[in-house]
Amino acid sequence: MVRKSYFVLLFTVLIVALSGCSTSTPTTSQIKEDMIENSYSNRYGTQEISSLEDIQSFKVNEKNLSKEDREYSVIGEISLSKKFINIKDKINVEYSYIPEEGWKIQSIKSIDDNFTEIEFKKLLQEDDIKELLLGSYIEYRNKEENIFWKIKEESEIEEIVIKSRVTEHQAAEDIIDINLTLKNTSEELNADLVLSCSFNFHENRWYIDNIDVNNANKKVYMVFEDETIQAKDIDKDIDKDIDKEIDKEKVELSAEAQNEINLFLSNFTEVFFPDFEEDPSDEILINFAVRHNFINNFDAFEHSKSNSGEGFLNKSVVERSIDRFFDLDVQHQKTEIYDFDGSKYIIQFASGAPAHMAVVQEMYDNNDGSYTVYFDEVFSHEFLDYSLTPKELEEEISNHPDRTEIIDSKKAIVERHEFEGKSIYKLLKYEFKS
Repeated sequence: MVRKSYFVLLFTVLIVALSGCSTSTPTTSQIKEDMIENSYSNRYGTQEISSLEDIQSFKVNEKNLSKEDREYSVIGEISLSKKFINIKDKINVEYSYIPEEGWKIQSIKSIDDNFTEIEFKKLLQEDDIKELLLGSYIEYRNKEENIFWKIKEESEIEEIVIKSRVTEHQAAEDIIDINLTLKNTSEELNADLVLSCSFNFHENRWYIDNIDVNNANKKVYMVFEDETIQAKDIDKDIDKDIDKEIDKEKVELSAEAQNEINLFLSNFTEVFFPDFEEDPSDEILINFAVRHNFINNFDAFEHSKSNSGEGFLNKSVVERSIDRFFDLDVQHQKTEIYDFDGSKYIIQFASGAPAHMAVVQEMYDNNDGSYTVYFDEVFSHEFLDYSLTPKELEEEISNHPDRTEIIDSKKAIVERHEFEGKSIYKLLKYEFKS
């Protein structure tokens, strides 16, 4: 009788040992706590669960227990609450039973993309936009002025007014129409911008992917002894002053030659290149090279993996462009517009005004290997060929006055040099004639 009781007791102990892991499976509350400091991926990216406050709700729909494998899984609906968004998802939480430790969570998986939804509980507001605009630049060109402003400090942003927005919740995109006022000690800018923004789920933050400038006006303040005397709009009246070239030989341009010199000078009009009479500064050269490649050699840029809207241009590409267009060396450095990390220049991708082209009116041989070139800077909504002559430009403006116009008249001095086995132009001087 004693021996029989012993076997009954032993059998009971074995049954409890084999089934004990099923009698204490995690509760819903325990599952929520176990998910803390874990993450899972859905169609929007990686979702981090950093605290219990992140889990707005969790509802268990199905439980599955494998006694033999000592595994337990739960299928449920979870709602996560983040700074900007709420995420609704269907997940599978898998556990394994470890002796002396109990049930330990092994994985969390999103199992139904059609069920997954997001809701933005907080869209970008003025203060958020102000933070995101730091490091960006505004570029615009109209008849009166070239506008180029890098936003370096938050204090420069005097006002942001959100005028309208179109939000695509499931695409995690927000298109925002704003009016921006920037101001420092010497200048003031007012601009209408369209910001294309996207949400990075891994970093739980918004980024500005693109800036379109619809309109901009800038004022410059004349400052003496720290006192503002007067504000005036930038304006330059242009005079070609071709009469001074009367003693020089005029160059007759063939269609091929017209195309070559128009194209060469268009590389400068499209980047809003500033005047210079002596060798341009390193900063001017670097700004030109980075902007030139952004327009004409976009594939040379590396894109930021963080979806921050930043691009990176190797300094060797900058050197090549400066050598090609100026036949000059450059000391690499950070500029007012572009940061430099020692090997690459950093640009905030943005859209500016449409590119302007150059149409050469007259060209003179200076008898020293250089040429003086008078040309018009032209803006057009139509595609104009680089071989365009002054007469053809005149006809184009006459036929389409609302589509094509002359913005400025300018003067440049150019000279040929050898670059990578070819004879091409380089720029020696570039100026408005007032």
